Amino acid sequence: MKIKGSGNYVDATGAAHEVKGMGIILDDTALQSLKVSGKLEFEKISCDDLNVSGKCVGGSISAKTFSFKGKIEVDTITAQEGIINSRSGSIEMIKCSKLKIFNNANEDAMAFITRIFGEPNAKGDNNSRLTIKEIDSEKIELENCQVEAVHCHDIQIGKNCLIAKLLVAGECIVDEDSTIGEIIRE
Repeated sequence: MKIKGSGNYVDATGAAHEVKGMGIILDDTALQSLKVSGKLEFEKISCDDLNVSGKCVGGSISAKTFSFKGKIEVDTITAQEGIINSRSGSIEMIKCSKLKIFNNANEDAMAFITRIFGEPNAKGDNNSRLTIKEIDSEKIELENCQVEAVHCHDIQIGKNCLIAKLLVAGECIVDEDSTIGEIIRE
């Protein structure tokens, strides 16, 4: 592991790992927990709890729980439960039991401008959406994202979503400000 800025690293048992600044994980790494405030770059991470605030760039993530706030550019995420608070980035595949993706404008630096000039990410503007190729999850809450394919049991689709194909077995709630290309009931 390489840390630029301040860091806290205690290992042998896999306990307490924290990066403030920029962290680069060079190898496949298994950790108990990892908290990053800044930027995280990696190839493959396995951990019980991953919490990133800032920018996350890398290959695959396997975690029991994860939480991202900021920009995310990763290949795959596999987890039991996850929360993503982002207005931009891209993910190839997310597979987890429970998933929530949203953009909390109240916590965003653009909140003041949004209150004065209106919402900058109008329907059809995919430059300010999180882009995901595929999601497979039991229960999903989505907002402000563009997804090629979603496979789930229950889903709640909030504002500013663009989903090409939705395969759903249970409850399906869609906000009027979102667009679904094809809905397939299983």
